[in-house]
Amino acid sequence: GRYLMANVKVNTISKVSGDNVALTCALNLKSLSSDPADGVSAAGDIYYNTTSNKVKFYSTSWNDL
Repeated sequence: GRYLMANVKVNTISKVSGDNVALTCALNLKSLSSDPADGVSAAGDIYYNTTSNKVKFYSTSWNDL
């Protein structure tokens, strides 16, 4: 299957300092049991891996956060 990542737009994000941001509400991540297939991910994509119980992010491959 193909996995689509989405941009989130909310009015509860504030800049703290430098490139850091703060959320005033929970961030709900897409939950998957394995990494999405190569070619459908872009740098900056994140998801929660239900098999490893870790948040993963994509740069040029999937990595633990």
